[in-house]
Amino acid sequence: MRMLRLALPLLLIAPASAFACSVQQGYHLPGNVELIEKADLVVLARVEGDGPDFTVRLRPEKALKGRIPRQPLTALGSTQGRGERAYPQVVTPLDRPHPSAMWGACVRQAYGEGGLVLALYKHTDKGYVPLAYPFARGIEDVRAADDLWPRAARLYIAALARPDPKRALADLAGKLGAKDDADSQAIARDIRAYLEPPSD
Repeated sequence: MRMLRLALPLLLIAPASAFACSVQQGYHLPGNVELIEKADLVVLARVEGDGPDFTVRLRPEKALKGRIPRQPLTALGSTQGRGERAYPQVVTPLDRPHPSAMWGACVRQAYGEGGLVLALYKHTDKGYVPLAYPFARGIEDVRAADDLWPRAARLYIAALARPDPKRALADLAGKLGAKDDADSQAIARDIRAYLEPPSD
């Protein structure tokens, strides 16, 4: 029900057609810690507007991992839906991707112009491209630089840089799990989901 409430305003203005995708049987959905580990660039960026060929332009504000590249950063998607209605910003909990990741392309497609996002990129021979795993949290809306997801990302980056990353993450989960605030509990659960994945 929670995802439905998040997605409903976007479904009303979603494009009539979208890129289609399919995933192989047994596809492993990477969680947040794994995404941070795989990313070469983790950046807070502002959605500037639409670019060519169904892309949006992102203006980097701060790199949490890696360095801000000279090349422009873009992502698949648009800031407008049916009838040129602007998409809203949708901040999701750590265990949910942006609702438009469920539309058919399997990656996020809707962006609120002017909104702040935490975006993950991989460096390739063609430059930086979005870390676009199906249904994963590759680019997510955040309210501010100190919002829950950027705070979690900073902690994961620091732990993954330690000589024994899994031990560092386990220690971090233990410390945060002992706290009684909702954000600490959410980050602790997120780490445990990485360290203790469900068996097939």
